[in-house]
Parts: sequence; C-alpha cells; structure tokens
Amino acid sequence: MSIGTANFHPSAIEDEIYDILDSSPDYIVSSRDYTREAIEEVIEFMYKKAQSNGMEYDIIDDTHPDERGGSVSICWIETGHLHHIVLSYRHWED
Repeated sequence: MSIGTANFHPSAIEDEIYDILDSSPDYIVSSRDYTREAIEEVIEFMYKKAQSNGMEYDIIDDTHPDERGGSVSICWIETGHLHHIVLSYRHWED
C-alpha cells in the first residue's frame, strides 16, 4: 500500500539490494531480519554504485542499545526520484 502524493516509481537499485539479501540463506535470520553481514554487503554495494555513477545516497545505521541487532535506513536518488528502505538485522544467536 502506498500512502502519500509521491506515487510509486520502480527501482532497479532496490531490486539489486534484495537480490543481494536473497543471494545466501546465511543472510536471512527471520522473515523480517537479516544478518549484519548481509547489511554490510548492501552498504558496500551502495558505495560501489555511487563510486561508479555518482549516485547520491545516505545510510543511517541505528544499532540497538544491547548491540544484538539494529536497523539500517537507506535512501537514494534514482532517475530523479527519492527511494527509501529500512532493513532490520540481528545476530543469529538471538
């Protein structure tokens, strides 16, 4: 469901991010959480993408106070549109 006035704009970069996250069963902790290693792969992907084509992006990593997990907010400009996703991560032993 989309709420707001910005309309939906498909994102090839978001598709690539989910391809990375789905590339290894070791990256998935639960139906909504990934491993920290998976998030690091996504961060590296965004860095390389920006280096290769000048893409503007920002990543905010919010580690939980107990350091057992956290969330990462990723936003970028693609074809003139702002895109944003939030990914949660936690450690396997949780």
